[in-house]
Amino acid sequence: MKTDQLKTLIRKIVREEVNMAVEDLKNELLSEVKQPTKHAVTPKQPQKEAKFAENSTLNSLLNETALSFTSADAKHFSGTQGSPVSLSTPMGMEAHQAAPPVHPNDPMAKFLNKDYRDLMKAVDSKKNFRP
Repeated sequence: MKTDQLKTLIRKIVREEVNMAVEDLKNELLSEVKQPTKHAVTPKQPQKEAKFAENSTLNSLLNETALSFTSADAKHFSGTQGSPVSLSTPMGMEAHQAAPPVHPNDPMAKFLNKDYRDLMKAVDSKKNFRP
């Protein structure tokens, strides 16, 4: 038997085995999908409608949305440690970290702390200028 014939024979056998395995997995998955899953459904308790507005359409819409947010949903709005997000700290810094001290003669500090009011006044005056 030549090597080319052996290669084609091995390919054919492997292809048949893979096809059989795929068919078995497909049938197994289809049987799992066809079986209904039973989930515990808790019935919603009818809640008393609050009066938010005089308009009945707006009032019904507000009643639908006002009662849909629960305290369990609030957990998703906390930070990574379970603490609320703080807007007072720079992004990427923890609340306990302080910003590194900046030397007053640092060229970047001079650039960022420069008074640009005169420059902006000149820009504004040129904006209004029409030749």
